[in-house]
Amino acid sequence: MEEFKLEEWHVLVIFFTILFSVMKTDISNAIKFAIITREQRKNIGKQILMMQSTGEWKKILIVDYHYDIPFIRAGGIIINHLDEGEHFIHEKLSLINWSSHRVRY
Repeated sequence: MEEFKLEEWHVLVIFFTILFSVMKTDISNAIKFAIITREQRKNIGKQILMMQSTGEWKKILIVDYHYDIPFIRAGGIIINHLDEGEHFIHEKLSLINWSSHRVRY
């Protein structure tokens, strides 16, 4: 150990280790959400039932899925649903919110 020299590749390993540890959550979420988005694309244009916070089921229409690109664009699901009257509400749910909702296909 007396003759240890710090070389360039040591610095690169340390740098990439720190970078990966900071971004591991973003990377794993991007991979997970890409899989969810790819699997759920078949539901575009379908009406499904989503449980509201009041406990009742509400009809919604899935319009589109957006991929999550870390630091550039947040992924999500674009849905349409009726408000109290006859007006459609165009809403984007984040992928984290979407995974916490109960839905019936």
